[in-house]
Amino acid sequence: MKSYHNSVVLRNDGEDPSTLKLDLNAGISEQVTVRISSTQVLASIFDINGVATGNPLTTDSNGNYAFKADDETYDIIVREGTLDEVRIEKVEISEAIPSDIRSFGAIPDGVFNSGTALFNACATGNTVVITKTPLPYVFELIEAQVNTVLDNLKFIRAEQEILIQLPEMDITRGTIQVGAEYMLNITVRGETVSQQSITSINIDSQAAGDHRVTFSVSDSSAYSVGGFVFVKTLTGTNRAEMLAGVWPVTAVSAGSVQCKITAFKATLPAITVSGGIISDAKTIIRVNGDVGIDALGGGECGRWRSMVLAGDGLGGTEAHGVRILGGKISLAASTAEPFGVYGFAGHGQYALENSFMQNFDSYSSGNTRNGVYFLDGSTGQSTRVISTGNGLPGLVCSILSNAAASQSILSGNGQRGILGSGGSYVVANTALIYENGDAGVRSDKDSTVDIDGAKVAGSVSFGIRSNHGRIIGAVDFTGGNGAADEFTEDNGTINAISKRYYQVGAGSGATASGLANGFVTDSDAANGISVLNKENQYGYFFLGNEVDNAEAGFRYRGTSNALDFFTQGSVQWSINSSKHWAPNTDDLLDIGTSSRGIRSGYINEFKMRSPDSTLWTVTVNDAGVLVVT
Repeated sequence: MKSYHNSVVLRNDGEDPSTLKLDLNAGISEQVTVRISSTQVLASIFDINGVATGNPLTTDSNGNYAFKADDETYDIIVREGTLDEVRIEKVEISEAIPSDIRSFGAIPDGVFNSGTALFNACATGNTVVITKTPLPYVFELIEAQVNTVLDNLKFIRAEQEILIQLPEMDITRGTIQVGAEYMLNITVRGETVSQQSITSINIDSQAAGDHRVTFSVSDSSAYSVGGFVFVKTLTGTNRAEMLAGVWPVTAVSAGSVQCKITAFKATLPAITVSGGIISDAKTIIRVNGDVGIDALGGGECGRWRSMVLAGDGLGGTEAHGVRILGGKISLAASTAEPFGVYGFAGHGQYALENSFMQNFDSYSSGNTRNGVYFLDGSTGQSTRVISTGNGLPGLVCSILSNAAASQSILSGNGQRGILGSGGSYVVANTALIYENGDAGVRSDKDSTVDIDGAKVAGSVSFGIRSNHGRIIGAVDFTGGNGAADEFTEDNGTINAISKRYYQVGAGSGATASGLANGFVTDSDAANGISVLNKENQYGYFFLGNEVDNAEAGFRYRGTSNALDFFTQGSVQWSINSSKHWAPNTDDLLDIGTSSRGIRSGYINEFKMRSPDSTLWTVTVNDAGVLVVT
């Protein structure tokens, strides 16, 4: 039998005999009837001491009542048969849940003692309530308990923060459904990774999407073929950082670990590595042909740490690693507890319809579509995200979405490193955007991509490209074939605003003068700068200062096919459409001064105007005599 407690709102405005004042609860009581729901037969009920009691029972003078009954579903009726009758239908009273899950108190000294209790609770298939206490809750699971708990995550009502600790394991299962009111209080953490230093690498073989790279380490005993590693913080030459990612292990030998790197180009640069960090993923969850973590219903989706979520590349374009719709999720949070997504047929990490994804220090590699994708007003805290070797762009913000992705590595992807589209905003300051297809960075349709201090190199077509969008920031970049490429179309803009120099191209071997290195074009062939406008429009080149931004310069007048030269903020000289060189005002400008004349002048005909405005022509005849006419 199980106890049931409740109370009744008393409906009598009688007089309290002790105060002689009207009182809602004027010392009266109410009748409560308990019936079996399925038959409406009066139930056998007992008081809290287990003694049989009458049915209906009577509340105390404050409206409180309690009883015990056998496991069953009951209807509880207050004031049965009156106009004020209140029915509480289908109340399940049951003590079928095992008694060992009544208390989930974890010992607050690092001892985990509640994993079995949580497993038993989840195994009932009911909502599991974890009440708030001053003590932390830590649930350490064994592998046999993991799937049951993961299947019921969205039914756990955690009223305070809890940690579900997964063991070292490599399991295959179905989609993990998340999204519930209390899930933001839940952290699911895999076994802590162990980090080692990388001393060097060797590129063993190369093919588009399948580069076998061996990392040299001091101890390879923790790694196994078919497992996964996290690679980061690489130092070296020729864009070594692009090897960062979450990668499958393809071979292990003493002191070395070989991985499959899914960079899309057929050939990697001649990379050398002098340092870096490699970590073995001890907790691996494989989901074949489906979504890994899914929250189509929105809501809180929990915090996920220290694990790899691996797909098999099957299931079609909607088989994403992580998908949240209108919800909130946290993936990773520090370099010590990485979260990686690898090998899904859809996007690696996908947030849509005003979702929020905190995914800094997370990894997304080897997925068929986008590495990280924010859509329909979604927001990402994506600092230091590593999105490498994916089939489409590394990071996409589309339709009024935004992401803060500074210090990220967005390299080796099949299309762009970064794509902003549809009025979105991306901040990727100091990001490393190497060896991507199409363009390193692209901004379309009223979007802004801020890549101040980023490095863009080795893109197939363009380093940075803008189409009805805006790209801002001073960028250290080279595009395809070692040359710096940037391209704007349809009112796109690219602005360098922070560094004191902007260089396009490489190849002449020359170094720009320190007095004129604000903008440099550098080429090993014919080179120059073009200012192209619509017909009948003006093209300007100005020099100025903080007081006057057009102090000097020149302009091309497309309306009259003339070239004007400015000083002191206005046109002083022009070459007009008849190819005449003339001052802009009459009888005010000189060529030379009283102390600085012109050494020689080669003139066929010289014209002078007298004070009466008569124009005289001065020539010289074959005898060397001046002739004035």
